Amino acid sequence: MRASPLACFLVLVLLISSCKKEEETTTVSDGVGRQDDEIRLPPAEPTPDPTPPPWEEPQWKIVEIPARVLMSQEMNLLHFPYTKLTMKILKLGQNRKHKKCEDDYEDQCVVNRQIGFAFDLDIFKRENPHTLVVKDMQVVFDAYSIEKNKRSELLCSLDFRVCSGRGKPQNIIVKTFWQDGTFWKKGYERTVLTPLFQTTIDDGDTSEGLYIVKDAALSLIDLFKLRSDNFKEYAVLKKNLKFAVTDDTYVENVSLRVIYGHQRAGQVSAPAQPSPDLN
Repeated sequence: MRASPLACFLVLVLLISSCKKEEETTTVSDGVGRQDDEIRLPPAEPTPDPTPPPWEEPQWKIVEIPARVLMSQEMNLLHFPYTKLTMKILKLGQNRKHKKCEDDYEDQCVVNRQIGFAFDLDIFKRENPHTLVVKDMQVVFDAYSIEKNKRSELLCSLDFRVCSGRGKPQNIIVKTFWQDGTFWKKGYERTVLTPLFQTTIDDGDTSEGLYIVKDAALSLIDLFKLRSDNFKEYAVLKKNLKFAVTDDTYVENVSLRVIYGHQRAGQVSAPAQPSPDLN
């Protein structure tokens, strides 16, 4: 049976339509003239969340940095609370034997003197500065202070020229002949920021005319109203921190206790704290 012309025409149309669909199929060239089969692109990856992970407490470590004596060159460049002519400077560990001190404590006797010392911060130069977090810095010490009516004991930061304790009465004689004008240029109220050092000693035990304090640990935050978020800057950028004790107090077993850790990469920093103007 022969096919009709109409049937042949319909078959030809279907064949032409099928060829056009094959030509419209997406192809990828391999660079040599051959075309591969259709390639389907993988689904797009989800956009990552740009929000950094929230603050989490690091695993805190504690290091104790022993105090060292100030070198002669350092002492020549530093301004102490009182002039070196009216109140001489002792090295850490030195004493001044005096009748005010009983024989049992003559090795821990200091009368009318300034004691300077420093803490070297080399250990932090090996830490990653980008993730380092310093939670606290504490001055740790034993103290022997002469028991008397007029108390004027100070622990001072020689770097920032601020103190904790109670200074000498602010009369004309003290200001003219005793105080170092550069150290006290901001005035008493902006130099002696807290009474903590004095009150810590006065709350200690008494024995043979001395106040005795063992294992005191005073934070730089509480002593000088410094900010904990500045401690990282001190640890990374400063070679050392320098201090002085005046004027009838002997200190020993002195160290800087540093509590520090590392935050996770990309983590937001801890909230900042207010601090006084130390300029």
